[in-house]
Amino acid sequence: MRNSVSNKLRVMGSRSKLALLILAFVLLVLEFFVHRHAEADIENIFFFPALYAFVICVAIVLGGIVLRKLVMRSEDYYDNG
Repeated sequence: MRNSVSNKLRVMGSRSKLALLILAFVLLVLEFFVHRHAEADIENIFFFPALYAFVICVAIVLGGIVLRKLVMRSEDYYDNG
């Protein structure tokens, strides 16, 4: 039973990865044909939306790590009451 679920998850993961790669390829090809109406000069950089989203995603994750260290309480916080 467990092996069946594991195989299904593996297949679903590989199909999802393939779908994301196809989507990225389509967006890359469209980058050459579709004109984005940029408001700032930096937005005219090739594949800018993807690069910007990646940088922001990394910043959010790193910010979460910093916030966790600042706000997190010790494991025995509620036991000392």
